[in-house]
Amino acid sequence: MINLNFKHLFLTLVVLIISKAVSAQTPKQFTHDKVKFLPEMQTFLESSNEKETKEFFKIFTPVWEGSGISDAQRERIYTFCETLLKKRKKASDFNLYLQAILNFVKYQQPQANFDPWMLSLEKTIEKEARGGFSKYLEISAGLFKDNTLYESRAVRWAADNNNYVFTFDSIPVISFSALTLSCHTKGDSSVILNTKGKYYPTEEVFKGCLLYTSDAADE
Repeated sequence: MINLNFKHLFLTLVVLIISKAVSAQTPKQFTHDKVKFLPEMQTFLESSNEKETKEFFKIFTPVWEGSGISDAQRERIYTFCETLLKKRKKASDFNLYLQAILNFVKYQQPQANFDPWMLSLEKTIEKEARGGFSKYLEISAGLFKDNTLYESRAVRWAADNNNYVFTFDSIPVISFSALTLSCHTKGDSSVILNTKGKYYPTEEVFKGCLLYTSDAADE
């Protein structure tokens, strides 16, 4: 006797076909070459969203080809993108990673922060589930752009400077020796002056304390 559930059989076939199509479009590696890498990455990402990818690469290409990224940094980027492939990360994670790199260069972040940031990413991808890693990439992009630490539809938290250090202590940590925290909502804002602390981006938690000057202590 043969029992066939045609509905489930059809759905299974559709999933198999889609999986094979996606697999065929996903490269196994990227060429470690400044010129060849870009079209390979663009072709890969266009399979997910062609229109947005084309628009993004119009902005990203001159940054990639410029002097803001060193050869050593490019080599690290090639290798990390291949790690993303091996970890079977989604196209959205590649997009977030490239956006963070774009913002790092475009908004002139301290070059000394690049390697520690990359090291924290490399460690995070080994430790975190996809959600935590993706969150860290998204926060990195905002941090590099305008010091944003957290943003939702209702609220935005930001630092007043980019004097921070990337480390890793089982999870990524962004340490500030001194900053003013600002909170912006629709129609209101507030600040926390003279503070220092550590931001845990995958947990979206800031732990800090106030800095007291001698003048403040005398008052």
